[in-house]
Amino acid sequence: MKPVKNRERHFKKLFQDHYDFLCNWLNTKTNCWDTSQELAQKTFVKIWENQICLEEIKNFRRFLVRTARNNLIDLIRSQKRFSHHSTAYDYLTEKETENHFSFDRQDFFISELTMAVEKLKPKTRQIFTLSKRDGLTYDEISEYLNIPKRTVEYNMKTALKSLRSHLQGIIER
Repeated sequence: MKPVKNRERHFKKLFQDHYDFLCNWLNTKTNCWDTSQELAQKTFVKIWENQICLEEIKNFRRFLVRTARNNLIDLIRSQKRFSHHSTAYDYLTEKETENHFSFDRQDFFISELTMAVEKLKPKTRQIFTLSKRDGLTYDEISEYLNIPKRTVEYNMKTALKSLRSHLQGIIER
């Protein structure tokens, strides 16, 4: 990894070169300039905080769009979850019922999935996260981690098998 000063300079250059593009791209998806700017900033912060080795990414714009797309998906999910919870809360309050088990089912499933991912071996979890959260292809993960593509494939197969097994037990409950 490059020294911090060079990393900061490189990151600043990438930010200056790609920020406007990213805001415009996000604006085509959100139709809200403020949200687009917020997501673009969040994307660059995520890249900086995760200490991603920027020099090793061959197509930075593609990587940037994937990361921004994932942030946008997270935002949409949180808005849907809020809307779902708000609607369910209004319904429960209106009906004055105390039986709201199904209301918590989705949150329970998400927490179980998160715990199942955390139980994966560190390397398998890292590969799974790079693939599913960050949207990297197996080739990009292989290059980024400097491991064979077959190792990436094997770890993804192992992760998915483990998660299916864990979640199948949850679904059958």
